[in-house]
Amino acid sequence: MKIAVLHDTEVSTNLRDKLNVACAFPVTEVLNDGTIACLYRSGTEKHSYDGVMVLQLSRDRGETWTQPKTIVDQPSSLKT
Repeated sequence: MKIAVLHDTEVSTNLRDKLNVACAFPVTEVLNDGTIACLYRSGTEKHSYDGVMVLQLSRDRGETWTQPKTIVDQPSSLKT
């Protein structure tokens, strides 16, 4: 697969809207309809206990992205 970088700006509002948020371990996949799916970890630090897995989609080859949607919220299951 050949990849071309079109823009050098963040696509995640996680980084834009909050201080001290780290996004790490991205995994991307192109779906059958051409949608790009990006799954990544977001938390206060790269290896923090408050990390969640979020998903963002792009239907225009990476020009714009959906708002992050939480897929796995492991920390909430640890709350007592």
